[in-house]
Amino acid sequence: MKQRTFSMAILLVYLAGVTGCSHKENAILHIEEKRHSKVENKNRFIATSAPIIPVGDYIIGMDYALDTCFYYLGLENDMFKRFGLRGQGPDEYLYPQLIQYINDTILGVYDAMKREYSWILNPITPDDHPKKGRTILFDQFSFQILHTCFDQYVGMGPYENGMFELYDSTGKRINCFYAFPYKDNDEKSINNRLRAMAYQGSTVLNPQKDKMAYACTHGDIIHFYAIKEHAIEVIKKIENSYPDYVPQTVGDGIAVAMKKENKVRYLSLYATDEFVYALYSGTSASEFLKNNKSFCGDLLYIYTWNGEIKRKVKLDIECLHICVTHDNKTLYAIAECPDPDLICFEL
Repeated sequence: MKQRTFSMAILLVYLAGVTGCSHKENAILHIEEKRHSKVENKNRFIATSAPIIPVGDYIIGMDYALDTCFYYLGLENDMFKRFGLRGQGPDEYLYPQLIQYINDTILGVYDAMKREYSWILNPITPDDHPKKGRTILFDQFSFQILHTCFDQYVGMGPYENGMFELYDSTGKRINCFYAFPYKDNDEKSINNRLRAMAYQGSTVLNPQKDKMAYACTHGDIIHFYAIKEHAIEVIKKIENSYPDYVPQTVGDGIAVAMKKENKVRYLSLYATDEFVYALYSGTSASEFLKNNKSFCGDLLYIYTWNGEIKRKVKLDIECLHICVTHDNKTLYAIAECPDPDLICFEL
């Protein structure tokens, strides 16, 4: 089952034409090779490729296609259960954009359409649908929002004056930080909200929730930050290449048209307290479009939180989403085999 990538609040049009940019590629390291194995669970059925996280002896994942938004899958047993009804009710979800590990009994979920971050209490339960706990509503749209160790929230989105916004425990804005990347002064002059459309990507916090990484889907760009109580501090920024795009106006909205020659870069991030794991492609968008394939990659970059790349791993199958156990020993991934399925690699 092929998944079509859906990005909130962006008209993503690919334009033909050769670009004249020459960019430095990511650092060359000795490449390890890893072979996958399938996770045995006879009851599993994953309809679409979407983010996953490990919780104890289970994987919890999102699903975009069905009337339930989440599932949990046993790694040591055949348990498989769907939960989280899709809808507009108080305990329902419209379009969850990410799931965040809080602890083994609490799962954090950001619903982009509702502009809502909520806690799911006891997600691995025999109850039909676990109830929401704390729910925070935000005034403006964000691509992603994560909960920090200070009981605050950090969002990334098409804001007027920044790339990130920090919110208190009630969802009240504290401050904005930094701007979306730009390759030169001409691009810097483009409105920050428009640049946000081109530089969408992934954000992730470590389990202690005091560090954050950001990686760009269409640029060879990855950032590392320290989360403070009232600030976000740069640890390191790596910016090797930038996407080529044309800003557009669509009615009252904002959009960009991406050039098809852009390479798809970082597809999925996951973090432990020691490392940041980044799934990388390097294939042009035009190749994916020509072959009618979902964006996927078979390179795994493993960074320290100081922004040093420690390992580069070649996976034997292209993957769409990844997560890693807290002990850094096992990588779990969603791959299309040809339908979406859960696989694992021993690291």
